Amino acid sequence: MEITTLVLLALLVVLHCLFGYKAIRNDASIKSSQRLLWCVLSLLLGPAGYYFYQGMIPCELLGRE
Repeated sequence: MEITTLVLLALLVVLHCLFGYKAIRNDASIKSSQRLLWCVLSLLLGPAGYYFYQGMIPCELLGRE
């Protein structure tokens, strides 16, 4: 039971890191301060933070994805 919990926790951390990396490496035409906020939200909230902030960015500023 304890090992399963640790593995799941580690995978959750990896998931949040992947969404933070995806936010920082996105080719959207936004200021670096906005990109940093997007990355922090993605790191803290994972996919929910990533897609929440992405929904606030105007479509014409988003790059291909």
